[in-house]
Amino acid sequence: MVFLKKKLKKIFYANTIRSLKNASSAELQKQSEKKAVAAFKHARHHLPYYSTYLRETGFKDTPMADIQSFKKHVPFLDKNTIYNDPMRTVVLKNLNMKQSPHILLSAGSSGTFSFGIYSPQQMSQRAEFLNVLLDNYFNILSQKTLIINCLAQAVRLPTLDATIVEIGPRTDAFIYLLKILSPQFEQTLIIGDNYFVKNSLEDGLNLGVNLTQLRIHLILGGVYLPEGLRTYLANLLTRDNNSYSSLIFSSMGISEFGLNLFFESKETIRLRQLTETNPALRQELLAVEDPNYTPMFFNYFPQTFYVEEINHQLVITNLNAQALLPLVRYNTQDHGKIIPYHELKVKLHEFNLTELLPPFKSPLTLMYGKQEFMESNGIKIYPQQIQKGMYEVFHVASLTTGYFRLNKNKHTLNLEIQLKKSISPNEALTSQFQRAILPYINVDLPVILHSYQNFPYGMEVDYERKFKYK
Repeated sequence: MVFLKKKLKKIFYANTIRSLKNASSAELQKQSEKKAVAAFKHARHHLPYYSTYLRETGFKDTPMADIQSFKKHVPFLDKNTIYNDPMRTVVLKNLNMKQSPHILLSAGSSGTFSFGIYSPQQMSQRAEFLNVLLDNYFNILSQKTLIINCLAQAVRLPTLDATIVEIGPRTDAFIYLLKILSPQFEQTLIIGDNYFVKNSLEDGLNLGVNLTQLRIHLILGGVYLPEGLRTYLANLLTRDNNSYSSLIFSSMGISEFGLNLFFESKETIRLRQLTETNPALRQELLAVEDPNYTPMFFNYFPQTFYVEEINHQLVITNLNAQALLPLVRYNTQDHGKIIPYHELKVKLHEFNLTELLPPFKSPLTLMYGKQEFMESNGIKIYPQQIQKGMYEVFHVASLTTGYFRLNKNKHTLNLEIQLKKSISPNEALTSQFQRAILPYINVDLPVILHSYQNFPYGMEVDYERKFKYK
């Protein structure tokens, strides 16, 4: 009975993927636009607090016949609009608690917390679709799979077609599972923050975990993923630069919309890697005014989200007709660029790279993230540039936790970097970091290395563990 159930699931999943891949890109775009208009009408007529917001912004009762009207008349929302009073209070008061809604809270790194609200039906749909995607990428129905969820403990995964262990960012638990549990499975899928996973894999190696004997795949997120770090992690897992058996994907979630809004494929990864080494391709795909680092190359499902590029920022509309939040033209304030599928097809044809077209007929989203930088002698320095240099040299990458801070002291800008435990700073190490990083920022920036314990930022009490008193 179990075998038959899995076989039927496999057929259903395969049919779902086939239908996604066979869809017409033009028809998908039309459907996405039509659903965006419908989402606006639903929010306008069924969410009183959104109607109030429309009146306050001067919105006139204009017939919303098509996407042109939508783009012309529907106002933008952002984090401050929804998640500060008065709308926040009204939204929460109007929640139907009988539905037992699920709330996903953001990290609050911007200074303002946001959250997504999902009904049990939505959560069930998301879980089913995540199963479909994971089976497509990792064959979780066919292979005995262990999933280790290292995301912050509050972020839990739905029920999946695999064995799941929820540990949060606990390195000791991470290493224990790799030693004891992973060998009992055909493959292990690790989901977590880039730097936690990097540091924990390194610590596991130092404690005798033979990563090359385990078939490990990674789904990373939370922060920007430099290609150098992807290559470095693959090297840890396989020790074979010419044949990586491990799959390493980046995924971007936004709490307001869910954990897996933007995602990579083998095609987008390869295209991004080629863009870093091919100046002509880079010039064709990236805008002239873009920051001096390579963005993430993401896909998304137009069936689920309508994504616009407005003044180089990404604006998203949730297309779920039962959405409990009025996420209509929500400005994420992430810098990005959208290349429609048909335009991408033409561009890749010119470079004989049509095999790298997104498999799901998705527009290509170039995601730069929040525009954070500091200036030195009039030159903008982005954290992503520093990250690129830090991981291009494997030996340098192994010495740091990945945590650094650009610190301006009067008129001097310094780069302060945290070293891993048991590594002490010295002039030779400082010189190695400078040689690795400075070519990517084009400015002579002083580098200061700190031992792990002496790094002056982010040293807080660890509430993931019980306190020890002796």
